Amino acid sequence: DDIDKTEENVLLIVENKNRQPAVTERKVVVKETQSLDLKNFVSDPDGDILRYTFTAPFDRNGVWETSYDDAGTYVIDFTASDSEVTVKARVEVEVLNTNQPPQITDSFSSDNVVKVQEGGNLHFYAYAEDGDDDELTYVWKLDDQVVSEKKECTHYFDFDSSGEHELTLSVSDGS
Repeated sequence: DDIDKTEENVLLIVENKNRQPAVTERKVVVKETQSLDLKNFVSDPDGDILRYTFTAPFDRNGVWETSYDDAGTYVIDFTASDSEVTVKARVEVEVLNTNQPPQITDSFSSDNVVKVQEGGNLHFYAYAEDGDDDELTYVWKLDDQVVSEKKECTHYFDFDSSGEHELTLSVSDGS
């Protein structure tokens, strides 16, 4: 009859249940020489502080500073714990090959200024290596004019050559 009614209130308490940490990415792709931090790919829905255990090539903080020659695919196992639950995690890491620029290993002078007399020859050379074993090309320019495309060359400075000149070497692996 809705005139006489009885009500009781009950206080309900819903207790928080811990949710376990989760890996947010199953596959990660980086290039050689890039840094990768696995902690960036784990989250905890409750915002709990996580503790980790990592294996090589990752350091104890979960960071891998990739280098040349690390190209390939790696399956990495590690653990993440929110102090209640420890989760075994697995991430596939693909490290893409990155071209290694040529490095000049030896040259005719380590000085930035080389003096040459008018009427004299300057013998110049350079040797370079490429970590990818790519074929290298050399281009020597004197005052922006190509004077040689070899590892070494001799250039004659005539009696009208006094003054400052710029000798530049470019070594390329084609990439």
